[in-house]
Amino acid sequence: MESLIKDVIELDKQAREKIIELQQNKEELVNSIKKEKAKMIKDNDKKIAKELSLQEKKLEENFMMEEGRLKRSFEQSSKELQDKFTENKDEWVNKMFEISLN
Repeated sequence: MESLIKDVIELDKQAREKIIELQQNKEELVNSIKKEKAKMIKDNDKKIAKELSLQEKKLEENFMMEEGRLKRSFEQSSKELQDKFTENKDEWVNKMFEISLN
């Protein structure tokens, strides 16, 4: 009977030790998962920041190209207006003078 009690006590002790070991393993696993999650979030944030930077660069390049195109168009239109004015200014001045006299 005494040997049976000792066996039960020994089994209980082994079971408690196994439970403690499993709890420690669980805590290590939870900590590992937390670290991996934080790493994944950090990596994802870096990936998003890189993608945003690339998009910003593309948008800026597109903006610069469009700005250049608009400037060239404006300069061309201004030149055409200036040429038209230079070509017709004497005639327009004479017409305005005639209209004002009448």
